[in-house]
Amino acid sequence: MPVFSSSFGDICKEFAQKYSQEWKLCETTKKGEKLPTLYLHTTHIMNSKCQIESNLHLVEGEDDIPILEETDSTLDKAIAPASEDPHELLTYQVDIVWHEIYDVPVIFFLVYNGENLVSNMDVLFSLIPQHMKPNTPADSPEGAGWDRGTMLTQMEHPLSGIPMNCLHPCQTNTLLETIQTSAKPKTDLHLFELWLQWIAPVINMKFKPSP
Repeated sequence: MPVFSSSFGDICKEFAQKYSQEWKLCETTKKGEKLPTLYLHTTHIMNSKCQIESNLHLVEGEDDIPILEETDSTLDKAIAPASEDPHELLTYQVDIVWHEIYDVPVIFFLVYNGENLVSNMDVLFSLIPQHMKPNTPADSPEGAGWDRGTMLTQMEHPLSGIPMNCLHPCQTNTLLETIQTSAKPKTDLHLFELWLQWIAPVINMKFKPSP
């Protein structure tokens, strides 16, 4: 049973409107269908020598809405380019699309070093912040029961048909249900925001829901 009560397209519209400076609402029409399918896209740049670290926990926010906060802001490491050396800068092209088989949102992404596509899985895995890797306890929110094979994989983008890297969707529903139970978000948009805040560090991206 889907965790979200709204359609993913509606969530995309709300999200893209709220975070229009960072995220773009995209659409494509699948073969044989008349209505377009909506998804989200963003691009971000990181220094390959500088990974995100964070220690998230649930706290009570405005209007008693739980949010994720960091226990120690000193754990943050800037993802803004700290060097102009093009060999140290990595560009992430990120799509969030709905996976019809798993019935969950999935993050698909490509990583470029300059104009060169980074496709080696060992290299891609090495870019994941240490605290998000499978040696994190499986019962913690960050671990989410992953092992390496079910955390990062390559599969065909469901809309473009292009092979891309993705965060494997097999544990996504469990993670969404955990967030839903713990945080009790009042809207589907807020649930989606909390999920993205939790999962974004895997691709070295910081995201914090705005009020």
